[in-house]
Amino acid sequence: FEQLNSIDENVRIDAKRASGIDKSIMETVCAFANEPGLGGGYLLLGAVRTGFQNGLPVYVPENIEDPDKIQNDVITQCSSMFNVRIRPQIEPELYPAAFRSLFCP
Repeated sequence: FEQLNSIDENVRIDAKRASGIDKSIMETVCAFANEPGLGGGYLLLGAVRTGFQNGLPVYVPENIEDPDKIQNDVITQCSSMFNVRIRPQIEPELYPAAFRSLFCP
């Protein structure tokens, strides 16, 4: 979140809410997998844009109700919906409530 809030989304990092794995999330996975020379990217699920500060969007973490289901859905869709099976590296992170209040405008 520090990097996201300091430089915003770019070709290597994208932020999405994670109430479910929708078309937008899978389009991002596809883009990361197909961009020549990129070697992937970072997709932060559970990130919400709350406003702007110093000309940059401010993102805060949002609680994901069922993180195991979200992870399984991403893995299942990555292995079945593309021509080539994609194996994402998923690393769940916990953020304390103090972090959320730090970035709220």
